[in-house]
Amino acid sequence: MKSIGIIGYGNVGQTLAKYIYACEKLELLWICSKHFNDKNIFPTAKLLLDISQIESIPDVIFITSNDNQIENIATMLSNIFDYKIASKLIIHTSGAFGLELLNNCEKYGAITIAAHPFQTFFSKEISCLNDIFWGVEINNEYTADVTELIVTLNGYPFFFPPEIINNKALYHSVAVAVSNYVSGAIKLGTLLAKEINLPQKEFIIPIVNQTIKNCFKSIIDNDTNFPLTGPIVRNDTETIEKHIEALNKLPNLQQSYIDFANGLKSLLN
Repeated sequence: MKSIGIIGYGNVGQTLAKYIYACEKLELLWICSKHFNDKNIFPTAKLLLDISQIESIPDVIFITSNDNQIENIATMLSNIFDYKIASKLIIHTSGAFGLELLNNCEKYGAITIAAHPFQTFFSKEISCLNDIFWGVEINNEYTADVTELIVTLNGYPFFFPPEIINNKALYHSVAVAVSNYVSGAIKLGTLLAKEINLPQKEFIIPIVNQTIKNCFKSIIDNDTNFPLTGPIVRNDTETIEKHIEALNKLPNLQQSYIDFANGLKSLLN
């Protein structure tokens, strides 16, 4: 049984903590964060407010904090525990940054890993971890260790080739585009529907479902055609201008609509 510690308690940290706590093959020793919503959710795990309060080094430490805090956390771990972290797996879950953020831990013999779960964790439900791929950057000598861990988390490791390692920001932009921007487009639609009291459940959910099905089919079939219909693909500028005019009384939504329209146009060109 591998022992686990988690530094950071945002959406990813909370989801991992729930899964690990419920997993018979893993032991959640502690969570370190200044922000706990429910201090009684993990009765057998220690809840720590500061890294200096860590008394035992587990087999694996997940750093799930904001990207701009990871390097500082790694430095603190190395300064406080030096060679006590040797041979321990220290993993950050950022998608945009690589192993360089953990260099100070590596100097003391830690096995450093950048492992990004390619998923959105808005709901923080443990089912979010089921059957997802993790983008992994690691020294090849330790691939078996991280494979075992990710499989235990019910996922699949994808070990990055140099092409992706050298383009981590571009890799992460894929996740942002297919998750955040899709959510943004749907949110814009719901706000527009609300303005005219259009029933959202009855009108929006079916069209979104079919749109996603169309996109999935395009990916599976390796179809280079854009599964898009409507006035932009038809170059029906009169209809688009009518939409924009109707949004004159809603300038914030109007600008968002224009931005999405321009983005689609650039993808079509």
